[in-house]
Amino acid sequence: MLAAVGVSAACTPAALPAAEPAKWGISYEAPKRGSGAEAEFLRERHVLEEVRSSLAEQVRLPDGVTMTARSCKDAEAEYDPETGRISVCYEFVAETRDLLRGEDRPDRDADLDAELDERVEGALRETLYHEGAHALIDKWELPFVGREEDVADQFAAYQLIRQGARGQRHFAAVADVYGLYAADDDPEDIDFADEHSPDAARAANYRCWLYGARPGAYERLVDGTILTPDRSEGCEEEWEALQRGWDHLLKPHREGRNGTS
Repeated sequence: MLAAVGVSAACTPAALPAAEPAKWGISYEAPKRGSGAEAEFLRERHVLEEVRSSLAEQVRLPDGVTMTARSCKDAEAEYDPETGRISVCYEFVAETRDLLRGEDRPDRDADLDAELDERVEGALRETLYHEGAHALIDKWELPFVGREEDVADQFAAYQLIRQGARGQRHFAAVADVYGLYAADDDPEDIDFADEHSPDAARAANYRCWLYGARPGAYERLVDGTILTPDRSEGCEEEWEALQRGWDHLLKPHREGRNGTS
Protein backbone atom coordinates (compact mmCIF):
# COMPACT_ATOMS: atom_id res chain seq x y z
CA MET A 1 0.00 0.00 0.00
CA LEU A 2 1.00 3.39 -0.64
CA ALA A 3 0.27 8.67 2.39
CA ALA A 4 -0.93 13.22 4.66
CA VAL A 5 -3.37 13.53 7.36
CA GLY A 6 -7.02 14.45 7.29
CA VAL A 7 -9.24 15.78 4.51
CA SER A 8 -8.60 19.24 3.15
CA ALA A 9 -10.53 21.67 1.01
CA ALA A 10 -10.48 21.28 -2.76
CA CYS A 11 -7.71 22.96 -4.70
CA THR A 12 -8.90 25.97 -6.63
CA PRO A 13 -7.48 27.50 -9.80
CA ALA A 14 -7.08 30.82 -7.96
CA ALA A 15 -4.36 29.29 -5.77
CA LEU A 16 -2.33 28.12 -8.77
CA PRO A 17 1.28 29.34 -9.05
CA ALA A 18 1.57 31.49 -12.16
CA ALA A 19 4.41 29.75 -14.00
CA GLU A 20 3.67 26.07 -13.45
CA PRO A 21 0.53 25.29 -15.53
CA ALA A 22 2.56 25.29 -18.74
CA LYS A 23 4.07 21.99 -17.62
CA TRP A 24 0.56 20.51 -17.49
CA GLY A 25 -0.83 21.44 -20.90
CA ILE A 26 -4.40 21.06 -22.12
CA SER A 27 -5.73 20.65 -25.64
CA TYR A 28 -9.09 19.90 -27.21
CA GLU A 29 -9.28 18.26 -30.60
CA ALA A 30 -12.35 18.82 -32.75
CA PRO A 31 -14.82 16.01 -32.08
CA LYS A 32 -15.80 13.68 -34.85
CA ARG A 33 -19.42 13.37 -35.81
CA GLY A 34 -21.54 12.21 -32.89
CA SER A 35 -19.14 13.32 -30.14
CA GLY A 36 -20.08 16.99 -29.92
CA ALA A 37 -22.07 16.63 -26.70
CA GLU A 38 -19.18 14.90 -24.93
CA ALA A 39 -16.70 17.56 -26.04
CA GLU A 40 -19.04 20.29 -24.85
CA PHE A 41 -19.51 18.54 -21.51
CA LEU A 42 -15.76 18.45 -20.85
CA ARG A 43 -15.35 22.11 -21.78
CA GLU A 44 -18.36 23.44 -19.89
CA ARG A 45 -17.48 21.61 -16.68
CA HIS A 46 -13.75 22.43 -16.93
CA VAL A 47 -12.81 18.84 -16.09
CA LEU A 48 -9.32 18.97 -17.60
CA GLU A 49 -8.65 22.45 -16.27
CA GLU A 50 -9.61 21.57 -12.72
CA VAL A 51 -7.39 18.48 -12.60
CA ARG A 52 -4.53 20.39 -14.21
CA SER A 53 -4.78 23.16 -11.62
CA SER A 54 -4.83 20.69 -8.75
CA LEU A 55 -1.80 18.76 -9.98
CA ALA A 56 0.20 21.84 -10.92
CA GLU A 57 -0.36 23.29 -7.46
CA GLN A 58 0.95 20.16 -5.78
CA VAL A 59 3.92 18.86 -7.72
CA ARG A 60 6.61 20.01 -10.16
CA LEU A 61 7.31 18.28 -13.47
CA PRO A 62 10.71 18.01 -15.15
CA ASP A 63 9.05 18.49 -18.54
CA GLY A 64 5.60 18.80 -19.99
CA VAL A 65 2.55 16.56 -19.91
CA THR A 66 -0.49 17.42 -22.02
CA MET A 67 -4.06 16.36 -21.28
CA THR A 68 -5.89 15.99 -24.58
CA ALA A 69 -9.60 15.47 -25.18
CA ARG A 70 -10.18 13.85 -28.55
CA SER A 71 -12.14 11.37 -30.62
CA CYS A 72 -10.75 7.83 -30.68
CA LYS A 73 -11.45 4.46 -32.22
CA ASP A 74 -12.20 2.98 -28.79
CA ALA A 75 -13.72 4.30 -25.56
CA GLU A 76 -10.57 4.74 -23.49
CA ALA A 77 -8.26 7.01 -21.57
CA GLU A 78 -4.51 6.50 -21.42
CA TYR A 79 -1.08 8.00 -20.83
CA ASP A 80 1.51 7.65 -23.60
CA PRO A 81 5.06 7.94 -22.19
CA GLU A 82 6.52 8.46 -25.68
CA THR A 83 4.53 11.63 -26.29
CA GLY A 84 3.89 12.68 -22.70
CA ARG A 85 0.19 12.88 -23.51
CA ILE A 86 -2.82 11.88 -21.43
CA SER A 87 -5.74 11.20 -23.75
CA VAL A 88 -9.35 11.12 -22.68
CA CYS A 89 -11.59 10.02 -25.52
CA TYR A 90 -15.00 11.53 -26.15
CA GLU A 91 -16.20 7.96 -26.64
CA PHE A 92 -15.07 7.17 -23.09
CA VAL A 93 -17.18 10.07 -21.81
CA ALA A 94 -20.21 8.66 -23.61
CA GLU A 95 -19.59 5.13 -22.33
CA THR A 96 -19.27 6.36 -18.75
CA ARG A 97 -22.52 8.30 -19.03
CA ASP A 98 -24.36 5.30 -20.46
CA LEU A 99 -23.05 3.06 -17.70
CA LEU A 100 -24.04 5.40 -14.88
CA ARG A 101 -27.39 6.22 -16.45
CA GLY A 102 -28.40 2.58 -16.36
CA GLU A 103 -31.80 1.76 -17.73
CA ASP A 104 -33.16 4.46 -19.99
CA ARG A 105 -35.70 6.56 -18.13
CA PRO A 106 -37.86 8.83 -20.27
CA ASP A 107 -39.27 10.42 -17.10
CA ARG A 108 -35.88 11.68 -15.83
CA ASP A 109 -36.27 15.10 -14.29
CA ALA A 110 -33.74 17.93 -14.16
CA ASP A 111 -32.49 16.99 -10.70
CA LEU A 112 -31.68 13.46 -11.80
CA ASP A 113 -29.91 14.75 -14.91
CA ALA A 114 -27.85 17.11 -12.76
CA GLU A 115 -26.89 14.24 -10.45
CA LEU A 116 -25.87 12.11 -13.42
CA ASP A 117 -23.72 14.94 -14.80
CA GLU A 118 -21.98 15.26 -11.44
CA ARG A 119 -21.27 11.53 -11.28
CA VAL A 120 -19.94 11.45 -14.84
CA GLU A 121 -17.70 14.41 -14.04
CA GLY A 122 -16.41 12.58 -10.98
CA ALA A 123 -15.57 9.48 -12.96
CA LEU A 124 -13.69 11.56 -15.52
CA ARG A 125 -11.74 13.46 -12.88
CA GLU A 126 -10.71 10.16 -11.28
CA THR A 127 -9.57 8.89 -14.67
CA LEU A 128 -7.40 11.95 -15.23
CA TYR A 129 -5.82 11.61 -11.79
CA HIS A 130 -5.19 7.92 -12.49
CA GLU A 131 -3.46 8.72 -15.77
CA GLY A 132 -1.70 11.63 -14.07
CA ALA A 133 -0.14 9.10 -11.71
CA HIS A 134 1.28 7.21 -14.68
CA ALA A 135 2.73 10.48 -15.95
CA LEU A 136 4.34 11.30 -12.60
CA ILE A 137 5.77 7.79 -12.26
CA ASP A 138 7.20 8.09 -15.76
CA LYS A 139 8.57 11.63 -15.56
CA TRP A 140 10.11 11.32 -12.09
CA GLU A 141 10.82 7.57 -12.21
CA LEU A 142 8.99 7.24 -8.92
CA PRO A 143 9.72 4.02 -7.02
CA PHE A 144 6.79 1.90 -5.97
CA VAL A 145 5.99 -1.62 -4.80
CA GLY A 146 3.27 -3.58 -6.56
CA ARG A 147 1.56 -3.12 -9.90
CA GLU A 148 1.61 0.34 -11.43
CA GLU A 149 -2.11 0.25 -12.19
CA ASP A 150 -2.92 -0.37 -8.52
CA VAL A 151 -0.60 2.48 -7.53
CA ALA A 152 -2.38 4.78 -9.99
CA ASP A 153 -5.73 3.82 -8.42
CA GLN A 154 -4.29 4.75 -5.04
CA PHE A 155 -3.17 8.13 -6.39
CA ALA A 156 -6.69 8.87 -7.64
CA ALA A 157 -7.99 8.08 -4.15
CA TYR A 158 -5.26 10.23 -2.59
CA GLN A 159 -6.38 13.16 -4.72
CA LEU A 160 -10.16 13.00 -4.64
CA ILE A 161 -10.87 11.81 -1.10
CA ARG A 162 -8.71 14.58 0.36
CA GLN A 163 -10.72 17.23 -1.52
CA GLY A 164 -13.64 17.08 0.87
CA ALA A 165 -17.29 16.25 0.29
CA ARG A 166 -17.35 16.94 -3.45
CA GLY A 167 -14.25 14.90 -4.15
CA GLN A 168 -15.60 12.07 -2.03
CA ARG A 169 -18.89 12.07 -3.96
CA HIS A 170 -16.89 11.89 -7.17
CA PHE A 171 -14.82 9.02 -5.83
CA ALA A 172 -17.95 7.16 -4.72
CA ALA A 173 -19.24 7.43 -8.30
CA VAL A 174 -16.14 5.64 -9.54
CA ALA A 175 -16.61 2.88 -6.99
CA ASP A 176 -20.09 2.48 -8.46
CA VAL A 177 -18.64 2.37 -12.00
CA TYR A 178 -16.39 -0.55 -11.13
CA GLY A 179 -19.26 -2.25 -9.31
CA LEU A 180 -21.37 -1.96 -12.46
CA TYR A 181 -18.58 -3.32 -14.63
CA ALA A 182 -18.09 -6.19 -12.18
CA ALA A 183 -21.79 -7.06 -12.29
CA ASP A 184 -21.47 -7.59 -16.05
CA ASP A 185 -18.23 -9.59 -15.85
CA ASP A 186 -18.39 -13.30 -16.62
CA PRO A 187 -16.12 -14.95 -14.03
CA GLU A 188 -14.80 -17.29 -16.71
CA ASP A 189 -13.68 -14.32 -18.81
CA ILE A 190 -11.73 -12.49 -16.10
CA ASP A 191 -8.07 -12.25 -17.05
CA PHE A 192 -6.17 -12.46 -13.78
CA ALA A 193 -2.92 -11.81 -15.66
CA ASP A 194 -4.16 -8.39 -16.82
CA GLU A 195 -2.17 -5.40 -15.59
CA HIS A 196 -5.36 -4.02 -14.04
CA SER A 197 -7.00 -5.66 -11.04
CA PRO A 198 -10.42 -7.22 -11.74
CA ASP A 199 -13.34 -4.78 -11.64
CA ALA A 200 -14.74 -6.37 -8.47
CA ALA A 201 -11.42 -5.90 -6.67
CA ARG A 202 -11.19 -2.26 -7.78
CA ALA A 203 -14.75 -1.63 -6.60
CA ALA A 204 -13.91 -3.13 -3.21
CA ASN A 205 -10.67 -1.13 -2.96
CA TYR A 206 -12.38 2.16 -3.77
CA ARG A 207 -15.10 1.54 -1.23
CA CYS A 208 -12.53 0.52 1.37
CA TRP A 209 -10.40 3.66 0.98
CA LEU A 210 -13.40 5.96 1.07
CA TYR A 211 -14.83 4.19 4.10
CA GLY A 212 -11.40 4.20 5.74
CA ALA A 213 -11.13 7.96 5.30
CA ARG A 214 -14.55 8.66 6.84
CA PRO A 215 -16.05 5.58 8.51
CA GLY A 216 -18.89 7.48 10.13
CA ALA A 217 -20.04 9.05 6.87
CA TYR A 218 -19.67 6.00 4.62
CA GLU A 219 -20.75 3.06 6.74
CA ARG A 220 -23.29 2.23 4.03
CA LEU A 221 -20.42 1.16 1.76
CA VAL A 222 -19.87 -1.91 3.94
CA ASP A 223 -22.59 -3.86 2.15
CA GLY A 224 -21.30 -7.38 2.78
CA THR A 225 -21.05 -8.03 -0.95
CA ILE A 226 -18.57 -5.61 -2.52
CA LEU A 227 -17.01 -4.46 0.74
CA THR A 228 -17.25 -7.08 3.48
CA PRO A 229 -17.14 -6.39 7.23
CA ASP A 230 -13.87 -8.34 7.48
CA ARG A 231 -12.15 -6.18 4.86
CA SER A 232 -13.62 -3.00 6.33
CA GLU A 233 -11.85 -3.59 9.65
CA GLY A 234 -8.53 -2.72 8.04
CA CYS A 235 -9.69 0.12 5.77
CA GLU A 236 -8.66 2.98 8.06
CA GLU A 237 -5.13 1.59 8.22
CA GLU A 238 -5.11 1.07 4.43
CA TRP A 239 -6.14 4.68 3.88
CA GLU A 240 -3.53 6.01 6.28
CA ALA A 241 -0.81 3.91 4.64
CA LEU A 242 -1.92 5.03 1.19
CA GLN A 243 -1.60 8.68 2.22
CA ARG A 244 1.79 8.15 3.87
CA GLY A 245 3.11 6.43 0.78
CA TRP A 246 2.08 9.13 -1.68
CA ASP A 247 3.22 11.90 0.65
CA HIS A 248 6.63 10.26 0.70
CA LEU A 249 6.76 9.76 -3.08
CA LEU A 250 5.80 13.35 -3.88
CA LYS A 251 7.75 15.17 -1.16
CA PRO A 252 10.98 15.56 -3.18
CA HIS A 253 9.02 17.09 -6.06
CA ARG A 254 7.03 19.64 -4.07
CA GLU A 255 9.79 22.19 -3.60
CA GLY A 256 8.29 25.62 -4.17
CA ARG A 257 4.72 24.37 -4.18
CA ASN A 258 2.15 25.56 -1.66
CA GLY A 259 1.57 22.18 -0.03
CA THR A 260 -1.04 19.57 -0.85
CA SER A 261 -4.57 20.08 -2.00
